[in-house]
Amino acid sequence: YWSKLYLEGIKKGQDYKQLSKVITINLVDFEFTELDKYHTSYHLWEDEEKTCKFTDLIEIHFIEFPKFRNLQDKNYREDALQRWMMFLEKDVPKEVLREMSEIEPAIKMAENKLEYLSSDPKTIALYKAREYAEHERANLYSSGLERGIEQGIEQGMQQEKYNLAKNLLDILDNETIARKTGLTIQEVQSMRAKN
Repeated sequence: YWSKLYLEGIKKGQDYKQLSKVITINLVDFEFTELDKYHTSYHLWEDEEKTCKFTDLIEIHFIEFPKFRNLQDKNYREDALQRWMMFLEKDVPKEVLREMSEIEPAIKMAENKLEYLSSDPKTIALYKAREYAEHERANLYSSGLERGIEQGIEQGMQQEKYNLAKNLLDILDNETIARKTGLTIQEVQSMRAKN
């Protein structure tokens, strides 16, 4: 995502000096980094000389909700990021939301905008269509993966049958090989003809 946004910052033939700083903020509902803290930020530094930043045009943030939820000493009154994270959580008590809105007027604006969007039939239809598409994509991936595994197992078993039959060609007749391996007599005959 970061690189796509970065490269979209200039048009073909333009000088790289015209590239603008791009900051991506990834809000994730799973643990992504190895660090314990819920907010991490990344830049490009020289490997050994950590004080030497390659460029200030790259800034990538990860905000991990599971780590935030496990945070023992939350302080949304003093920490703006914690206020916004609590706002984005599902079941925020109304009194906490009201208090956060008083501290951070932008939260009240965001809440009003969400209420407006949730009452707009077009927006609701778009949201439902996107949600449906995501479920379908996940389902297709899952069922495709399952089908792929099943096919792989079947192909593996079929290959094992052929390998076994091939090893038995010089000591058993076609009917016995077919019966013991589950192959058809025609398959065994074809194998014998190729050998």
